[in-house]
Amino acid sequence: MFGVNMWDYEMLGDEIAQLSSSCFGPDGNYLKWSDFKGAFFNSTVPHEDNFQFNFPNKVVDDYVRLDVSSSASDVTAFTVCMWIKVGDQSDDGTLFSYATEDQDNELLITDYSRFKILIGGSKVTLDGVTANDDEWHHICTTWENGEGSWHFYIDTELKGSGSDFETGHVISSGGIVILGQDQDEYGGGFESDQSFNGKMFGVNMWDYEMSEDEIVQLFSRCFGPEGNYLKWGDFKGGEEGDVEVEAPTTCLPL
Repeated sequence: MFGVNMWDYEMLGDEIAQLSSSCFGPDGNYLKWSDFKGAFFNSTVPHEDNFQFNFPNKVVDDYVRLDVSSSASDVTAFTVCMWIKVGDQSDDGTLFSYATEDQDNELLITDYSRFKILIGGSKVTLDGVTANDDEWHHICTTWENGEGSWHFYIDTELKGSGSDFETGHVISSGGIVILGQDQDEYGGGFESDQSFNGKMFGVNMWDYEMSEDEIVQLFSRCFGPEGNYLKWGDFKGGEEGDVEVEAPTTCLPL
């Protein structure tokens, strides 16, 4: 296969004829052939990141832990993105929890029945914003401390944003990331009603605030660029309880 391109308009016959006269015609203005380079993937091709976590029970024993090195940089801005598939209709359910010895809610993304974001212990609640319909959804949260600006996306749709959210705050390194539980104390203090119950894939963290265009690019394929601060492959091996590693992932770009 060669030369796959897509335009966002209906071409005329003369334009089609022009394309057929040369192998190297104009790029598509919506999708161009070079975009596909490096994106080749299917379930029969080995890929170290082609796995997902299944959290089969809503219990405190099931989670994934990753310790962040104290030599890592402190964070003044971030983007955290992941794919989730959740059918749990009960209240709450934690995706991502980062705690330090000084602050258990240093960074928390929780409650797929009514999303909440906590940074440095401060909270914003997104009333009516859910992702528990048993379909795959791409979740992205961004923040920077210069103006305290934040954005929350589901499947590239901006669901909430604001400013003056923990302006000037610095997220310290050397803490613990827990997928699937809310740390009410450093590395623990879990409650079953806050437990994640579903599937999770592709958790990545960058140390800068991504633009909306960059979020769209991540959403267009399951295997996008890795986080430059935390990457999906780092989490493998941190499973506790009955968390299952399933391969290949069943996530598909929407």
